[in-house]
Amino acid sequence: MREGKDTIRYSNTLASELSLATFARLLQSCKRANVALCYGHAPAKDVHLDSLRFIGTLRPNRIVVSVVAVLALNACLGCGVALGPSIPPGSQQGNFSLIGKLSGIGSASSSAVGPAPNGKQRYYISYIYDPSAGLDIVGVDSTGKVSVFPTPVASEFAGYGTLVGVDGNMYFGTVPHAHMLRLNTNTDQLDDLGVPASSEQYIWELTNGSDGKIYGCTYPSAKLVRYDPKTLALEDLGRMDDSEEYARTCAADQYGFIYIGIGSNTSNIAAYEIATGQHREIIPTAYLTAGFGQLVTDSAGKIHGRVGNQWFGLKGWTATPENSDPVQSPNNVFADGTIISISGGTVQLDNPITNQSSTLPYAYRGKGLPVFRIGMGPDNALYASTALPFYLFKQGANGFSNIGQLGDGEAYSFLPLNGRLLIGAYSALAPLMSYDVTRGIANLGPQPNPTMVVYPGENEGWRPIGMIAAEDGNVYIASIPGYGVLNSPLTKWDPQTNSVSNLKILQDQSTTSIACVNQRLVVGTSISGGPGTSPTASQSMLVLLDANDAPTYMTAPVKGAKRIANLVALPSGEIVGIADQTAFLYDLDHRELLATTSLSSTPLDNSLTLGPDGNLWGLTSDSIFRLDKNTLSVTAHISSSNEITSGIAMDGENIYFGSNSDVYSFSWKSVE
Repeated sequence: MREGKDTIRYSNTLASELSLATFARLLQSCKRANVALCYGHAPAKDVHLDSLRFIGTLRPNRIVVSVVAVLALNACLGCGVALGPSIPPGSQQGNFSLIGKLSGIGSASSSAVGPAPNGKQRYYISYIYDPSAGLDIVGVDSTGKVSVFPTPVASEFAGYGTLVGVDGNMYFGTVPHAHMLRLNTNTDQLDDLGVPASSEQYIWELTNGSDGKIYGCTYPSAKLVRYDPKTLALEDLGRMDDSEEYARTCAADQYGFIYIGIGSNTSNIAAYEIATGQHREIIPTAYLTAGFGQLVTDSAGKIHGRVGNQWFGLKGWTATPENSDPVQSPNNVFADGTIISISGGTVQLDNPITNQSSTLPYAYRGKGLPVFRIGMGPDNALYASTALPFYLFKQGANGFSNIGQLGDGEAYSFLPLNGRLLIGAYSALAPLMSYDVTRGIANLGPQPNPTMVVYPGENEGWRPIGMIAAEDGNVYIASIPGYGVLNSPLTKWDPQTNSVSNLKILQDQSTTSIACVNQRLVVGTSISGGPGTSPTASQSMLVLLDANDAPTYMTAPVKGAKRIANLVALPSGEIVGIADQTAFLYDLDHRELLATTSLSSTPLDNSLTLGPDGNLWGLTSDSIFRLDKNTLSVTAHISSSNEITSGIAMDGENIYFGSNSDVYSFSWKSVE
């Protein structure tokens, strides 16, 4: 450990640091306890505070003071020195500035050709947007004309399961409160039908049952729900699996059965018999694996299901293995055979019957998209990723420009290194990407940009939330694993050769944060795995790796904490992290917890950084806070009138963060 000279520390809920000289003056000035301080040279073992019956430990240039002494000193009257730092109340300080808004066409979560007024047809698409903007249902006819139907429920920002109902109307399920919507195709009125199951957040997919009713599958209780277009009744039919969270696909056959794809710890397919209300899972045990059960309806109306790599023909309670892959019946074909597809700003129309094709401009421009991650690039420009889909934006003199789409998901981490912007992403063109900021996006050709890094064992469903460049020249990535996977490795990436390997840390935990301290890697873990999993460990760990990248020491700095995030290495050789809502300071050399501070709320991911002023700056959903790096004292707490949803980037003048689809700057120098 490397510290300033004559430093004294104590650990408590809120930590403070005082010089030995100040500490001595404080003791001598106490009126309730006539206390003297004496301490020896470096070889000495003990330090005695005569009147406090206290024994502390002396190390070179440092005394670690027990909580007993701290409590006694805090009780002193007339000292004139406050040992316990106070958290400043939330207040609007400094300067906030709106510097840009990210917008574009959202992710198309589901689509289908269906009826429109006056006997016409439209291609209906449900788009995901920023929660503050709400979802859009967009209809495009065969002439390219666009009709937009905003959500009638302001809280809903995504729609799934676009379905042509048996009554000729269009139906949609929503997120995050699992409403069911109906578009009357005669009047173009989009209405909210209500919530069929109050416990649910997603209605993933809808299907028409043989009884003329509409069925939907849900998350997080893997339920089946039902709507009757005649009586307008909504029903919660219960869980289709006792423990799994996801019922992501559903399909109905003509024999009175509904099939439901289950996941993600164990993929399976449940069958529900409409006549009796009975249900059970029907895939043989030998085929079960992690993931999601998938369903396909072919052009003949037959239902097929897949678990792992095996397809099955489904009929009633029976699942029969198949040797070939079925073909999904298309949902983007008009009555005259014209196939419609939309990409970027164009509508493509192709009729294989008449052999005619046309390309039309897509008049729909979208709206605000969630700012998911921001970061400084190697060119000192500010970069941002949107979510669903992943557009990469760059700030310029005239605001933010959309560089291009890099996937359907979002970036979880940015790292500027050697003139390139390294990106870790979920559901993107590649799980790892290396972007040359001097060139534009070039997905095709002999020199694509960004460079796509794929490797054995990759999982596009991962969330790479921590990325650092180590002194050995490699980049290390901590991540939340993909669906149904309990543990994640530490990923090692050589950016020169783009070779990637995975390092096992803990069998039942995720590697959710990473730092490099004095050429040693330190990993913070979480007991939670990928979506759909259930923890088996009791507490998160701080893990020190040896020179061979193998765990050599581990500890739980905050007992019982479920997740350690936002690790930051200090120049002094210590490590700071956030365990749930507790900031901690840990001395790796002496393997000792030095200080902890309880925060008012849990900081966001990737939102704690060591600023140019030598302080730690971080973000919660409603505030910016500053911590003293030596004591973890909260020295500033600035409330934001705008919800903070992502961050953090910082330069010599400002802190940058996302608020839904907006990007704000805050002048950190304005804080005293």
